[in-house]
Amino acid sequence: MKHLPAAAAFTAIIAVSAVAIAAQDNARPDTAPLPERFAYSEPASVSQPSGPTASLNLCGEREQMVQDLDREFREQPLASGLVDQDAVMEIFVSPGGTWTILATGTDGLSCVMAVGEGFDAAPPRITGVGA
Repeated sequence: MKHLPAAAAFTAIIAVSAVAIAAQDNARPDTAPLPERFAYSEPASVSQPSGPTASLNLCGEREQMVQDLDREFREQPLASGLVDQDAVMEIFVSPGGTWTILATGTDGLSCVMAVGEGFDAAPPRITGVGA
Protein backbone atom coordinates (compact mmCIF):
# COMPACT_ATOMS: atom_id res chain seq x y z
CA MET A 1 0.00 0.00 0.00
CA LYS A 2 2.91 2.38 0.47
CA HIS A 3 3.15 2.80 -3.30
CA LEU A 4 -0.39 4.12 -3.68
CA PRO A 5 -0.83 7.90 -3.71
CA ALA A 6 -1.96 9.52 -0.49
CA ALA A 7 -5.68 9.80 -1.30
CA ALA A 8 -5.91 6.23 -2.57
CA ALA A 9 -3.87 4.93 0.33
CA PHE A 10 -6.12 6.77 2.78
CA THR A 11 -9.23 5.25 1.18
CA ALA A 12 -7.69 1.78 1.31
CA ILE A 13 -6.67 2.26 4.95
CA ILE A 14 -10.26 3.23 5.82
CA ALA A 15 -11.57 0.08 4.10
CA VAL A 16 -9.01 -2.15 5.82
CA SER A 17 -9.71 -0.46 9.15
CA ALA A 18 -13.41 -1.22 8.76
CA VAL A 19 -12.61 -4.90 8.31
CA ALA A 20 -10.31 -4.87 11.34
CA ILE A 21 -12.92 -3.14 13.51
CA ALA A 22 -15.64 -5.56 12.42
CA ALA A 23 -13.40 -8.56 13.08
CA GLN A 24 -12.42 -7.17 16.47
CA ASP A 25 -16.06 -6.67 17.43
CA ASN A 26 -16.98 -10.17 16.18
CA ALA A 27 -19.47 -8.57 13.81
CA ARG A 28 -21.30 -10.82 11.38
CA PRO A 29 -20.20 -10.47 7.74
CA ASP A 30 -23.58 -9.15 6.62
CA THR A 31 -23.42 -6.32 9.16
CA ALA A 32 -19.79 -5.33 8.54
CA PRO A 33 -19.39 -1.71 7.37
CA LEU A 34 -18.30 -2.76 3.85
CA PRO A 35 -20.07 -3.11 0.53
CA GLU A 36 -21.97 -6.41 0.52
CA ARG A 37 -20.24 -7.54 -2.66
CA PHE A 38 -16.84 -7.90 -1.03
CA ALA A 39 -15.45 -10.53 1.23
CA TYR A 40 -15.23 -10.17 4.94
CA SER A 41 -11.86 -11.46 6.11
CA GLU A 42 -11.26 -13.16 9.42
CA PRO A 43 -8.36 -15.25 10.66
CA ALA A 44 -7.86 -18.52 8.76
CA SER A 45 -9.11 -20.55 11.72
CA VAL A 46 -12.60 -19.04 11.35
CA SER A 47 -14.83 -20.40 8.59
CA GLN A 48 -15.40 -18.08 5.65
CA PRO A 49 -18.91 -16.81 4.84
CA SER A 50 -20.82 -17.89 1.77
CA GLY A 51 -23.16 -15.94 -0.49
CA PRO A 52 -22.66 -12.39 -1.77
CA THR A 53 -20.25 -11.39 1.00
CA ALA A 54 -17.79 -14.05 -0.13
CA SER A 55 -17.50 -12.70 -3.69
CA LEU A 56 -14.23 -10.76 -3.67
CA ASN A 57 -11.37 -9.60 -1.53
CA LEU A 58 -10.60 -5.89 -1.21
CA CYS A 59 -6.95 -6.31 -2.33
CA GLY A 60 -4.96 -8.84 -4.31
CA GLU A 61 -2.89 -9.43 -7.41
CA ARG A 62 -4.29 -7.40 -10.32
CA GLU A 63 -4.85 -10.35 -12.65
CA GLN A 64 -6.90 -12.18 -10.02
CA MET A 65 -8.90 -9.06 -9.16
CA VAL A 66 -9.75 -8.48 -12.84
CA GLN A 67 -10.81 -12.12 -13.23
CA ASP A 68 -12.98 -11.86 -10.11
CA LEU A 69 -14.69 -8.69 -11.35
CA ASP A 70 -15.46 -10.37 -14.67
CA ARG A 71 -16.62 -13.67 -13.16
CA GLU A 72 -18.71 -12.25 -10.33
CA PHE A 73 -20.13 -9.08 -11.89
CA ARG A 74 -19.29 -9.21 -15.63
CA GLU A 75 -17.35 -5.96 -15.15
CA GLN A 76 -14.88 -5.01 -17.86
CA PRO A 77 -12.32 -2.16 -17.98
CA LEU A 78 -13.77 1.10 -19.29
CA ALA A 79 -11.09 3.67 -18.50
CA SER A 80 -7.76 4.01 -16.75
CA GLY A 81 -5.33 6.71 -15.72
CA LEU A 82 -1.98 7.15 -14.05
CA VAL A 83 -1.85 8.68 -10.57
CA ASP A 84 1.45 10.44 -9.78
CA GLN A 85 3.42 7.65 -11.49
CA ASP A 86 2.69 5.54 -8.40
CA ALA A 87 -0.55 3.80 -9.32
CA VAL A 88 -3.00 3.12 -12.09
CA MET A 89 -6.68 3.77 -11.40
CA GLU A 90 -9.12 1.73 -13.49
CA ILE A 91 -12.88 1.89 -13.82
CA PHE A 92 -14.64 -1.43 -14.47
CA VAL A 93 -18.28 -1.45 -15.58
CA SER A 94 -20.84 -4.19 -16.20
CA PRO A 95 -23.68 -4.21 -18.75
CA GLY A 96 -26.05 -4.02 -15.77
CA GLY A 97 -24.47 -0.78 -14.51
CA THR A 98 -22.38 -1.99 -11.56
CA TRP A 99 -18.95 -0.38 -11.36
CA THR A 100 -15.68 -0.72 -9.47
CA ILE A 101 -12.67 1.57 -9.19
CA LEU A 102 -9.48 -0.45 -8.83
CA ALA A 103 -6.08 1.03 -7.91
CA THR A 104 -2.92 -0.90 -8.75
CA GLY A 105 0.39 0.17 -7.20
CA THR A 106 3.85 -0.24 -8.65
CA ASP A 107 4.21 -3.41 -6.56
CA GLY A 108 1.37 -5.06 -8.51
CA LEU A 109 -1.05 -5.01 -5.59
CA SER A 110 -4.57 -3.94 -6.60
CA CYS A 111 -7.16 -2.64 -4.16
CA VAL A 112 -10.81 -1.77 -4.60
CA MET A 113 -11.26 1.95 -3.95
CA ALA A 114 -14.99 2.28 -4.58
CA VAL A 115 -17.97 0.30 -5.87
CA GLY A 116 -21.45 1.23 -6.98
CA GLU A 117 -24.32 0.68 -9.33
CA GLY A 118 -26.32 2.67 -11.85
CA PHE A 119 -23.28 3.59 -13.95
CA ASP A 120 -24.19 5.95 -16.80
CA ALA A 121 -21.42 7.05 -19.14
CA ALA A 122 -21.72 10.70 -20.14
CA PRO A 123 -21.61 11.35 -23.89
CA PRO A 124 -18.28 12.77 -25.09
CA ARG A 125 -18.13 16.57 -25.16
CA ILE A 126 -17.05 18.13 -28.40
CA THR A 127 -14.77 21.10 -27.80
CA GLY A 128 -12.68 23.36 -29.95
CA VAL A 129 -13.27 25.53 -33.01
CA GLY A 130 -16.72 25.08 -34.54
CA ALA A 131 -18.07 23.06 -31.66
